[in-house]
Amino acid sequence: MPTPDSSAPRPRRRSIVLGAPAVGAAATLLGSTAGAAHAAPIATTQAVLDGTGQRLDAQLALSRLRFGLFVHFGPASLTQRETGWGRRAYRPGRPDDGAPYNDPNATSDPVYDVAYKSFLPAVGWAEGLADVAVSAGMKYLVLTSKHHDGFPMFRARNFADSFYPDFAATPLGKSGRDLTMEVAQACRSRGLELGLYYSGWDWTHPKVVAGKYEDYYPYMMDHLNQLMRNYGKISFLWYDGIMPAPLDVYRPPTFHSVPRNLQPELLINNRGYALNWAEPRPTLNGDYYTPEQRIGSFDVSRAWESCITIGQQWSWRENDVLKSPATIIKTLIATATGDGNLLFNVGPKPSGEVDKPQRDRLAEVGQWVKTYGGAIYGTRGGPVPPSSFAATTFKDRTMNLFLFSRSASQKVTLPNLNNKLRAAKTTKGSSVPFTLDGNGRAELNLTGLDTSAGPVELIHLTYTDPLSHEYVIPDAITQPVRPGNLALRKPATQISTDYGGDAARAVDGNTDGDYNHNSVTHTAVDATEAWWQVDLGASAAIGDVEVYNRTGGFEFRLTDFWVIVSDNPIAAQDLATARTGPGVTAKRHAGEGGTPSTINFGGATGRYVRIQLENQNGPLSLAEVSVYAHA
Repeated sequence: MPTPDSSAPRPRRRSIVLGAPAVGAAATLLGSTAGAAHAAPIATTQAVLDGTGQRLDAQLALSRLRFGLFVHFGPASLTQRETGWGRRAYRPGRPDDGAPYNDPNATSDPVYDVAYKSFLPAVGWAEGLADVAVSAGMKYLVLTSKHHDGFPMFRARNFADSFYPDFAATPLGKSGRDLTMEVAQACRSRGLELGLYYSGWDWTHPKVVAGKYEDYYPYMMDHLNQLMRNYGKISFLWYDGIMPAPLDVYRPPTFHSVPRNLQPELLINNRGYALNWAEPRPTLNGDYYTPEQRIGSFDVSRAWESCITIGQQWSWRENDVLKSPATIIKTLIATATGDGNLLFNVGPKPSGEVDKPQRDRLAEVGQWVKTYGGAIYGTRGGPVPPSSFAATTFKDRTMNLFLFSRSASQKVTLPNLNNKLRAAKTTKGSSVPFTLDGNGRAELNLTGLDTSAGPVELIHLTYTDPLSHEYVIPDAITQPVRPGNLALRKPATQISTDYGGDAARAVDGNTDGDYNHNSVTHTAVDATEAWWQVDLGASAAIGDVEVYNRTGGFEFRLTDFWVIVSDNPIAAQDLATARTGPGVTAKRHAGEGGTPSTINFGGATGRYVRIQLENQNGPLSLAEVSVYAHA
């Protein structure tokens, strides 16, 4: 991962990309490596490429897999810091923004830099890791073979040239074990496809620290040579940037051509570029792009894969705050319905074991996948673009409709798909009544039906002809809006504002939880017992308060919150005072917020409605808050 988790998308400074005509014969460079010149390519078939070198079948290949395990593992686990980014020392190639790690004199970290000397995962760790992926219903695994700290997780031939020249004298070095080989064998024995993460950044390599990038290039290419030749079939090469050297040194196109010559069926992501934060460069596309710590937007034009952590950092940290099984399931659904994949990250403990709380969550997700995975695997996202309450996947003549919330009307209208709906059924086989209008739309009536599928609802729809993204007008699925929202466009305030997420966004009538769509609030990331509130303009007998959570993998931040109703302005900052003041009615919502969570006040009167987090340091983000009078 190139940057630590942030609470909302900031402008990405690393979005400048690479490309230039290849300089030199990189294949010759690789072929000259001792002992490797005559190795044959692993795969037996050749993927078909387009004019830019991108696989034409990338979307199909990814849709077959859909859900994978990302593994950030290495000596950093002994420090409980972030992999690479947790090393508190000079980071060559980073922009000079005044940060202490831009100082070339800060050459070492006395804790991080010695962790490798005691790093030795337990025998059998790789099998346990692969079992976690299988239990979650995943189809592939991507291992960090080398992160920004430069430590190879494989038996690199050139270890002596790295920052870790005494590796052979460490417990891992003496053991003769190859951790990447152990993972490769564990994956294959369990039917998992294998991908390898490789960072071209190396903040510890002596040549990089000295700015001699031309001397680092052969070192890096030798790594790629080993990784592509020695571990059987590799399905994914997951780059994470390269040093910002001149293009005649790094020859970016070779980062695709050389590995693909060795692994003809390889899928390569879009991060193999020469980073330069100021100088635009031509693009060298990968087969798929990789939104980080967020769910990608609906995109059927190009393959994509979101990489998201189960906790708040990529590598292991004791007592990390973890996403709930419901959030993980909803995240998987959101990526699949957006026509993307989910690469979901865990960080094993120093022993290589995945924490029991993480294992348990993923096993629960696996039970859901076992039951409902047919609506995920092998499908395409759409053909209907997702909305805040519904999204779809399809395969052949079947469209799978996921509902995240249901309106009081119990009716859902499907847009015209230039196709005729023939049948609608729940996951339990019950028929769903529907009517067709003269404009190609279909209205489903869900009254009295159990359409539950874990934390969502699911309906299977059968059409006359095979479905397609073609000839579909991108209209959304709709359901009648509940009338009488007392909070709509009323004055709203919050404890603080960050990332442009002002309080008014939660009363704009838009329940879309995707932060990128500019309708979600956001307080400061360091807020304590963060709050948001609205002034209804007059006192009313309050019935339901609907609180819509942010989506995109950040749902867990709205956990254990209070809804406070008061006739008087709520001036207190702390929760204890705010919820116990005169004329106040307060109700607690335990656990993670939904889309929505509905809290009924049974006619309690109030003009001011506040949402406040309980004993939590961190941001409050809301997609919408709707307030309705007591019936």
